[in-house]
Amino acid sequence: MPISTILLTADWGSFIGHLHPVIVHLPIGMLIVAAMLEALAMRKRTIQWDQVIVLILRWGCLSALVSAAFGWLLSRSGGYPAQTLFWHQWAGISLVFIAGVCSYLKVKAIASKSNTSYRIAMLVMLLLLTFTGHLGGNMTHGEGYLTADLPEPLRSWLGMKLSAEKNSPEKISDVNEARVYRDVISPILQSKCWSCHGESKSKGNFRMDTETLLMKGGEHGAVILKNHADGSELVKRVLLPPDDDHRMPPKGKEALTDNEISMIKWWINHGADFTKKLKELHPDEKTKQLFSTLNGNSQTLRSPGGGAGSKPYILFNQKAPLAARTDIDTLKKLFVLVSPIAQAQNYLSVSCINAPGFDDSKMALLVRLSPQITWLRLSHTKITDTALPQLSKMTSLTRLDMAYTNLTDAGIQSIARLPNLVYLNLTGTRIDDQGLKQLAPLKNLRNIYCWRTAVSKEGVAILQKKIPWCNIDTGAKN
Repeated sequence: MPISTILLTADWGSFIGHLHPVIVHLPIGMLIVAAMLEALAMRKRTIQWDQVIVLILRWGCLSALVSAAFGWLLSRSGGYPAQTLFWHQWAGISLVFIAGVCSYLKVKAIASKSNTSYRIAMLVMLLLLTFTGHLGGNMTHGEGYLTADLPEPLRSWLGMKLSAEKNSPEKISDVNEARVYRDVISPILQSKCWSCHGESKSKGNFRMDTETLLMKGGEHGAVILKNHADGSELVKRVLLPPDDDHRMPPKGKEALTDNEISMIKWWINHGADFTKKLKELHPDEKTKQLFSTLNGNSQTLRSPGGGAGSKPYILFNQKAPLAARTDIDTLKKLFVLVSPIAQAQNYLSVSCINAPGFDDSKMALLVRLSPQITWLRLSHTKITDTALPQLSKMTSLTRLDMAYTNLTDAGIQSIARLPNLVYLNLTGTRIDDQGLKQLAPLKNLRNIYCWRTAVSKEGVAILQKKIPWCNIDTGAKN
């Protein structure tokens, strides 16, 4: 295609608009620096200081004007809450004006030696800059982003909900009487999706905070096809690889867990109904257990049949010793995420999602926390079978994600020695039926994911007979 055609047909407005988040930091920095220099100049004023401040204010005003223009182009793409956008837009335009006024008054102040009007205008400019930036942050990150990680004592003092109280679904004593959407699906969407697709922000003109808008879909149409989860765009997006630009939630946001995805798929495949109780949809025992777990029910789930399979697979009724702070800090320096899985618990969740270079030589760092680690994510790392004998020492593990590693059937031998394992993700590994059948001794196992592997239907059927309570998902249609 000729360059002239590209230049004439390209959507330059949209492209330039997307530069607004880049350009906007230039006037912010300049105007703040001007205010800081003014504060310093109040102690020792010279003509050189004044001239520098005037220059910075002029450039700050000009860059604010450019940023406002880029922001207007970006707003045309849609997907932003109308009221917040309105106030952000006019606050930004007002900021351009007041920055120009400050520049003008500064010149007059130099000549007249009277700074009162100028300093009042400077104060108004800083307040307006803060207000405009706050509104922009709300549109980018969602309402409440600023206070999301407010320390609990301060949150309590301000009369805000404590973290443990936020978005926590009401616990249901009898799961059969619970309403599937209200009690499980909606809380999942609220915690993982509403920040981008809610009332305060609607990327792609898609909102999920009401039943009508959820089913309506966005600018590309409906995202939920009743009774067909695998064909639903919502399910397709959450199953994309982490580095895919179309994945939901996007990179940097907390992803849905496999249990959450399974529950959403089950709900869609059973009609995506918003009012029915669980018992009306005739769930099997595995679905009831999954529903109970996601709802926050504290009852201990047991595998059927008695014997070894009747042993509780949730460890939280036991106490783990407190992990050494130095061991945790060592992992964090490698960009490994370490966090407690619940309040008043010493058990830890460890994720290497931000440390793709994590390899066999670093496995010993995890072994130090063997009594505490109960959730471990090693997906997309350089871990191989060589390190897995050390993994077998981590007997507190209930969740293990080995997706897209160089794991083979040889490494499965070590995983088969984890007695409390409930969840295992083997997607994209090099295992086959021989490796899969080695998991039969794990009587507490509830979910195995082996997408994009050499595992066959026959291999799944053989293991399913030995642990019939376990969900073995190969990625095939339900």
